[in-house]
Amino acid sequence: MQMTLKEAKGNFFDRKAIVDAVGKANARVAMKQGGLVKTIMKRSMRRKKGPAPAGQPPHAHEGQLRDLTFFAFDPSTQTTVVGPIKLDAGNAAEIQDKGGMVPVVGIYSRSGKFIPAYALSAAGRRGAMAKAKFVKVMREVQPRPFSVPALQSAKSKLAEQWQETVRK
Repeated sequence: MQMTLKEAKGNFFDRKAIVDAVGKANARVAMKQGGLVKTIMKRSMRRKKGPAPAGQPPHAHEGQLRDLTFFAFDPSTQTTVVGPIKLDAGNAAEIQDKGGMVPVVGIYSRSGKFIPAYALSAAGRRGAMAKAKFVKVMREVQPRPFSVPALQSAKSKLAEQWQETVRK
């Protein structure tokens, strides 16, 4: 399930409608569980230069994926949803997590090698723009999972948080 920031804000656990819908005790536990998974997810994304190896959590360069990770209540499934919010029409977070195809703009060199536009010097970009040589090529992005591993590592602690709510 993907939520925009506006949808997520409306379903935060501090909203009276959400607390009324799930109950005070359940809301408190769901909030703790969502916060735990969110913290593990954000901490798995280390601040390093360059791309992360495939199969490892993505590196946080500018921190957008890390900073835009929230948890909220999903009324349709009555569950807590944890993850990065959906920005505009993009699905970069999902591609990072699960892998997929992305368009890359660049040029072909005389030897036939594809050079992405971000790898060209400023003079190379200006020259290519003057000759209108840019092409768009679909490239595969290997998955760099961060959501499922965070849930797996938190799984043992999630059940413990319900113990405080059940009274004898």
